[in-house]
Amino acid sequence: LRRKLILPRVSLPSWTSLKPLLEGGLAVQIRSVALNWAFLNVTRATLLMDASGTSAAAHTLGMQIWNVGGTVLLALMSTATALIPQALKGAADKYTEQERLQSAKAVSDRIVWWGILGGAALGSLQLLMLPLLPIFTPVKSVSDAAFLPSVIGAFTQIINGCTFALEGIMTAQQAFMRAAIHNVIGAIALVWCLETYGSTLVGVWSSFIVFNGIRSHLAAWWHFRTSPLADRGSKKRVNSSAW
Repeated sequence: LRRKLILPRVSLPSWTSLKPLLEGGLAVQIRSVALNWAFLNVTRATLLMDASGTSAAAHTLGMQIWNVGGTVLLALMSTATALIPQALKGAADKYTEQERLQSAKAVSDRIVWWGILGGAALGSLQLLMLPLLPIFTPVKSVSDAAFLPSVIGAFTQIINGCTFALEGIMTAQQAFMRAAIHNVIGAIALVWCLETYGSTLVGVWSSFIVFNGIRSHLAAWWHFRTSPLADRGSKKRVNSSAW
């Protein structure tokens, strides 16, 4: 005990090392709350449409088909968070910082195209699955009510792919709070659309276009105009303008 060999030495981390973790954790929580608030309002709107539950069942059926493509496109977010930091940090002894930034920009642009083309392919696949709606439910009124929402959902897959790819690029560059703010703005717009047009399934699913469209537009503006990988900001360091 006198030589302090038994008790471990405990030292508190510095504020400099804690600040990025706290900011990132807060941004993730804000984004999660915004998404949950948005989808809770969607569920509320569908449950209040009719007492029979047909609209709610049709919405659930449309979501199941929509999630087939959405889950695949969501993987682009993880892909971006893995590939872009690798391009930024890899082979530092062989390439200059400017060359690594250009390589990361090329990777990020390819990921965006993957999102657009993947969304188009999965949306087309979803349209081909529409004749199979009666297989998922024996109730004809439910399958009929789910047809138009599924068509709208198929066309939103392109926006979804672009949104998930761009938000993955933002995460890879540690722009956590900026992405959280985009989700908050999109969620507010979604709830406003639900309050105005959410009395029908078409209105609810059209609100998804507004929700992901705003997120995609804001993320694209950041990526192509103000991010460290943008043409006008490619000479900046990545961490200097991640906000």
